[in-house]
Amino acid sequence: MAIQQLFFNWLYDKTNDHRYWIYRDGEKFGCSYGSDAFVDWLNTHYLNADIEKATFLAQNVAIKSVDLGDGTPQLNF
Repeated sequence: MAIQQLFFNWLYDKTNDHRYWIYRDGEKFGCSYGSDAFVDWLNTHYLNADIEKATFLAQNVAIKSVDLGDGTPQLNF
């Protein structure tokens, strides 16, 4: 399974308590996150303790829009 999919599985698993949840009527409704969430997850759940930790090289970098043909935005990590 791709690393990105492992991250999404963790992020949207309602048994996980993390700071990215949005609550509606006291229930976990959805997530609000940025690339920092992926880096945090990599460092705490994926990378071994003896491996150098992930960090941002650049943030909020404008990239050329990618047309996936169905109006869905492309998510890049």
